[in-house]
Amino acid sequence: MADDNPYSEGTVLKIHRHLPPEPFGAINEVRYGTKDRREWNAFCSNVDYWWNHRVEFALAHPPITTAKVKCPESRTFTVTRTIQSSEDTDGAMVIEGANGKRNELIAKVYDGVYYSLDLLLGDPCDPRYPDVMTKADMDYALESRAYEQIRIAGFAGSIVPNFYGAWTISLPVKTENNNATTRPVRMILLEKIHDARTMKKDVLHYELLPPESTRTEVLRNLLVAYNLLWWYAEVELQPIIGPGNVLIRKDNSVVLINFNYAIVHPYISVVEHWTDHPKKDPTDLCPHPVLLHWPFGAGFRSNAFLVSDWWQWIPQGWLNDPEQAAEWLLESHSLFDSTRFGPLTERFLDSPGHNNRSPKVLQLLEELGRKARSTGH
Repeated sequence: MADDNPYSEGTVLKIHRHLPPEPFGAINEVRYGTKDRREWNAFCSNVDYWWNHRVEFALAHPPITTAKVKCPESRTFTVTRTIQSSEDTDGAMVIEGANGKRNELIAKVYDGVYYSLDLLLGDPCDPRYPDVMTKADMDYALESRAYEQIRIAGFAGSIVPNFYGAWTISLPVKTENNNATTRPVRMILLEKIHDARTMKKDVLHYELLPPESTRTEVLRNLLVAYNLLWWYAEVELQPIIGPGNVLIRKDNSVVLINFNYAIVHPYISVVEHWTDHPKKDPTDLCPHPVLLHWPFGAGFRSNAFLVSDWWQWIPQGWLNDPEQAAEWLLESHSLFDSTRFGPLTERFLDSPGHNNRSPKVLQLLEELGRKARSTGH
């Protein structure tokens, strides 16, 4: 199907700085760029050939060519281990290594040769959908631009790993005629996050969960990180935040990763009402998380943070009494950074929609400035 694994432990890769293309295509119904989908699928008429000659297909359909970087740079990257293979992700593989300047780096490699057909957006023979080489380019373009947006906004190295740029691997291969050549493969380099664990197993197995106080602290930190990226970097993890998007540090702070399905607002070509970013002035503070996620309790089953994968992670009392979730959100008010988040508005605090909330919720709202009602609840 393809050449022997060129990313095995000990392999030394030649890498060169690269300027990624702008995002393109339709990802989760968000449209980027102008590339015509009907021209993407180069293998739909001969899938058998593609299955058996993936390297030849990759050579015939290389990644998108972009302008040269202003400051060319070439390095080597020595692979030390595979963290996730393409079989684990159905797409980009994740490897660890060193590039001569930094000893511990994470590389995300977008090699369509190793992409799974299961990752495609439709029937592999349907010319309306991209082939795997194009899908790899779509992932690379969107994720590299997302990390760059986040870096510019100042969140790299805190709630997102440091981003060390986009690169091209010059991968040695032999053609079917046994001629030696190289094929370009795109990748990005990221900081390795030490002492952090993934949430995947924790979310799915209740017996592995940490104490409830730890879980709600992580959830609060997740709300903060999500909203900071959405507002200030204009990068939104959608349609949901999955467990695979979150790393948890020992102090319960979170690091968000995996942006190949994010909404990167500055590059959207067709803006719908639900993708129109509300920030009108760069100096505007992010709306308060209470405003953004209210009613947190009543709507938690459709909330991006509390979809089915999270139901075991959140306090079980919230499932039986959603008012507890609203109480928790209001009690967290003082913990949200006032230099980043705007205040609660009078319109929200005095909304008649609160009249039927629990006595505890009403009490908390009044402590935050809601005008007390003379009538009963």
